[in-house]
Amino acid sequence: MITMKTSINRRFVPVGAALILSLMCLGGCTSGQATKVTGQVTLDGAPLEGANLQLVGASDPSLGMHSTSTDAQGKFTFSESGDSTTPIKNGSYVVLVSKRTLPPDAASLPGGGMGADKEIVPAIYQDKEKSPLKVEVNTAKMELPAMQLSSK
Repeated sequence: MITMKTSINRRFVPVGAALILSLMCLGGCTSGQATKVTGQVTLDGAPLEGANLQLVGASDPSLGMHSTSTDAQGKFTFSESGDSTTPIKNGSYVVLVSKRTLPPDAASLPGGGMGADKEIVPAIYQDKEKSPLKVEVNTAKMELPAMQLSSK
């Protein structure tokens, strides 16, 4: 009797393991979705630190919109959080870039410089229809080519 019980358990071990792996995959596998999109932005050849970026579906609104900012080297990462309601899906996107700065004497201006900030990235890179920064996301972790912006 014990032998029969042991042999039944051995038959179900592979099935049980497959079920557990399937359930784990449902929670963490990426089927047609990226979890991380990385890259770098430069403006006139210099890293663009502190820029705000948006990854927006080029023509498919169901792709959603994802935001991030650049570090001191102009590097960025769009990443999906575990509780995200809009995962980064495979598809065609446009990257929008913006960076506003205050003049050095902003604190001495009326209102502490409120309203004196200036956009330093040309408007073309902030327009979804005109931006040349088009990307195709097609893997779970993707490194984009360097985005070299020009102010001219």
